[in-house]
Amino acid sequence: MKKILTYICAGALVLSTFSCAKDPWNFTPDNKKAAPLSPSQVAQKLNDTGVAVLEEADPDNWKEWGQSALKLYSALQNVSFNKAENGLADDLEDLMVAIEKKDAWTITTITIKLSLVKGDLKIVNDECVYTKSDNPLNLTYVYGGKTYVAKFEAKDSNNNIIVSEHEYLSEDKKEITILNVPTKAAIHVTENGKLFLDVNVYPQVIDQDKDGKFGQNDVLKGSATVEIPDYYLELNSLTMTADEAKARVALSHKGKRIFALDGGVEMELQNLNTKSVNELRGINIVRKKSAISSLINVIDDTEFNVLAADGKAVVKGKFDVEDLKKLSSEADTEAAAQILAVAWNKAAKADLFFDGNATVQASLVYLPVAPTFKDDADPGYWEVQPGIHFYDGSKDMTFEEFYMTCMEEEAFEEVIEDAKVFVAKLKFYYENLLPKKLN
Repeated sequence: MKKILTYICAGALVLSTFSCAKDPWNFTPDNKKAAPLSPSQVAQKLNDTGVAVLEEADPDNWKEWGQSALKLYSALQNVSFNKAENGLADDLEDLMVAIEKKDAWTITTITIKLSLVKGDLKIVNDECVYTKSDNPLNLTYVYGGKTYVAKFEAKDSNNNIIVSEHEYLSEDKKEITILNVPTKAAIHVTENGKLFLDVNVYPQVIDQDKDGKFGQNDVLKGSATVEIPDYYLELNSLTMTADEAKARVALSHKGKRIFALDGGVEMELQNLNTKSVNELRGINIVRKKSAISSLINVIDDTEFNVLAADGKAVVKGKFDVEDLKKLSSEADTEAAAQILAVAWNKAAKADLFFDGNATVQASLVYLPVAPTFKDDADPGYWEVQPGIHFYDGSKDMTFEEFYMTCMEEEAFEEVIEDAKVFVAKLKFYYENLLPKKLN
């Protein structure tokens, strides 16, 4: 049954967004104090942080892997998987599909267990060949003088979630598709026996209302890791409910965190109350029910911590998004702009730390800015613009003022040059492989 493969692919795609590992982060600066920095010193620290990030992300570090991956992806576009899909689907149907008669209904239940997906796949002359076996699903492809092997791994659980239900009224048929949420799903890819790509997913669905579906009262948890030579991407501590989502994500190079984000957002899921939909399909009238009938409707408080260059810089912030959406950035008078700036500053907060010290060295501030042009006929509008507050007694600056000052002092010269080199390498290494819009 080819439909089984469709559900397997969809399930794998969803599951590939989650993971599990120890928490390697500490976003809270220590108790060490530091003298307040001037605007020029803050700029220099930001420059040093940017340079460190670009050094760890340098395309030279992953050029060979990237070029191989893109060429491999391009080559796979010419491979036909049709025969392999049909053969695998036929074998899976016996394992995953159950049919019964109940109350005049013919009920077909498809229970997808990823651990049951077995067999050997091999690409020969641009065609994928499937051989039935008891081996976990694996694919071998010899390309460009190298042998690539992808092995699929899955561990079953007692966690079954209904992902779709269909009722074919004119034929008295029902079809129910159930996904067994694995405790682990993974894809391990090697190139000539060495690590090429490793993806590990650890999902968990907590069915709070015990209705067998993922809905408004349920909880989604998980974690995931993606690894290529010398680089490691980790999604950690994912928790998602109807009114809140939290997660941590980090990218590391040889154990050094290039970038990490720890965040949470308050949200409201609106029940769509999905009604039955009648469709004419030949002579069949089909009534369809969605297993997931919720949608994000409102986003409210957002808290986040951002870490760069293994802790050279940390930003800790909190935004009341619902309040921010209600605020204007323009006012008719200076007094009104000042009142508006107070509201912006109350709804949005962000502090900047350096080198793990607990001393806040700069903070987000919203400032009233006079009209740039006005005359008797048009007095212009005051604006509220984001800026930076410093703690050494220096004047607050808008982002634009800070940027222009840094340009005059050549404070960002080093990171700007490094960024130019970074982009030039990308274009040089991947000119014939990346989409034109990226070149």
